[in-house]
Amino acid sequence: MKQFFKINVWNSSLACLASEFASIYAIYLIFSGYVSSLWLALTFIVYMAIQISVSVGLHRYYTHRAFECETFWQYFFALVGTLSFHASPIAFVHAHLTHHNFSDTDKDSHIVGWQFFFVRRYRVLAGMKSRMLIRLARDPFQLFLLDYGALLCFLIFGLLYFISPIFSLFGYVLPVALYFFFTAVHQTISHSRHGPRDMQWLELLMPTCEWRHAYHHKYPNRWDWGKFDMGSHLIRLIKT
Repeated sequence: MKQFFKINVWNSSLACLASEFASIYAIYLIFSGYVSSLWLALTFIVYMAIQISVSVGLHRYYTHRAFECETFWQYFFALVGTLSFHASPIAFVHAHLTHHNFSDTDKDSHIVGWQFFFVRRYRVLAGMKSRMLIRLARDPFQLFLLDYGALLCFLIFGLLYFISPIFSLFGYVLPVALYFFFTAVHQTISHSRHGPRDMQWLELLMPTCEWRHAYHHKYPNRWDWGKFDMGSHLIRLIKT
């Protein structure tokens, strides 16, 4: 599993760098008047879909199994989370459980530092097992996302670009760039030398309550993290 996950990380790094340069071009197009600023509405909608899918789906459902939901939502979260270029559910669960088990140690999967804005690096232990990983590894769909998730991302981008380069830029590349940027901010400052910390004043950047990080480390299996938690409102609607 470590080998597959390393492949995912380097594809994510490539997407991170490419999307950041493309986002500069997108801003240039708007300020130069070549495209309407209304395209940013599409960017925001897709960005929020990514944030919700990662926070509610990959994080709270797949990693911590904090709630149950219908099969439709399981597939939706898995697909959108994978298409964000961040990670397939198996890769995400592997890295995030490592983070919880070895937080703020040399074995922590989250490497803190501003280099994370450009190269998405993780320390991930080989051979780590959990009930979540074992169950996911039995699902052919999850294995498909693990093996071919990055290829699927590039194919979707190519299809959107063929339909409309502007649509692919503002409807896919720019939302992914924003997600990478705010995730880098979160992983860089959500821990201090004293451990995880709550920084709810930053919810405007990532309004899924991920900034209540110390609370989450204390109660990892809870799905409601308190105020400003848009993710918990969705969970109330879809949980079974």
